[in-house]
Amino acid sequence: MQEHLLQNIARNNQEHYDYLFRWMAFGAQYPDQVPEVAIVVRGGRGTGKGLFAREYGALFGEAFVHVSNSQHVTGTFNAHLQNCVVCFFDEAIWAGSKQGESVLKQLITEPLIAIEAKYRNPVMARNHLHIIVAGNDDWLVPTGVDERRFCVFDVSDSQQQNHAYFKKINQQMRHGGRSAMLHDLLNFDLGSWHPREAPKTNALLDQKRHSFNPREAWWYECLWEGQMAGEEEASGWPKGNMQVAKEHTYRSYLSHAKSSSTSSHRGTETQIGMFLSKVTPTGYPKICTVHVTQTKEVCPGNYESVDVAASGYEFPPLSECRRAFDNIMGQAADWPFSVDQKDFPF
Repeated sequence: MQEHLLQNIARNNQEHYDYLFRWMAFGAQYPDQVPEVAIVVRGGRGTGKGLFAREYGALFGEAFVHVSNSQHVTGTFNAHLQNCVVCFFDEAIWAGSKQGESVLKQLITEPLIAIEAKYRNPVMARNHLHIIVAGNDDWLVPTGVDERRFCVFDVSDSQQQNHAYFKKINQQMRHGGRSAMLHDLLNFDLGSWHPREAPKTNALLDQKRHSFNPREAWWYECLWEGQMAGEEEASGWPKGNMQVAKEHTYRSYLSHAKSSSTSSHRGTETQIGMFLSKVTPTGYPKICTVHVTQTKEVCPGNYESVDVAASGYEFPPLSECRRAFDNIMGQAADWPFSVDQKDFPF
């Protein structure tokens, strides 16, 4: 089982394995305390993500709940969670549900949760939940750009559908393995360690990308492409600062929102400017004057292009904007190239 956790769940990353083992030990030693972080395992069917969750949960007997229906998580009646210590949400979460998002985050971090049994008034009860979420969808959990409630692992497929491999683990756990695992977890010295300091995995970054709101998704694409995404008149990000007309910036956002089927969240030009001031380096974007080309009718049926002055935004170098967005997310994205080192072929 330890090999499975290291090689498959943590994909041979020692730091990730150490965190996972400590998280499990924290649950065994402090079952009454909320860890404030849920373990999320994403992978194909037959990779062993459920095996890990079920065997860990089995240590807690009747205080382990395994649910595969979203109504058992976000529904009205949740009395089954009152005396639960370990809860395994097996394909039971839809990340796009706003109701599910608020309920799940409350279950992960709040010291008290509302418990409602059928035909009973809701009561507030102490929260003891140590949550494990598993699934094979690309988007499993709703995360903010500065998310701290989830530790996400992409499970290796190296042993996928290897029935002989998992049979050996099952046999081990039935013949003394659970007792040995409980012994190791109870005797592990946690010191002052707390699970809230979870590693920022690449799998978590992927969940953040899926969870972007329309403005975050648009700006991330701008930073990825090195230009105003979707704007036909964009000419790329120079090595230094970039100046863009406010009109072109707003049009870029609208174009991206429309292509992403989020046109109902248009926002105003002023709101986009306020958003940019939050995601760019301090003091940016600066207001500047730019020259844009407009088509003007000089006489009936006769048009010509003229340069006119327009209000615009000045952005710092692309690398600085990317770094500022990385700081907001709390981890670095795998940006495709560095514009400070090469020219753009635009």
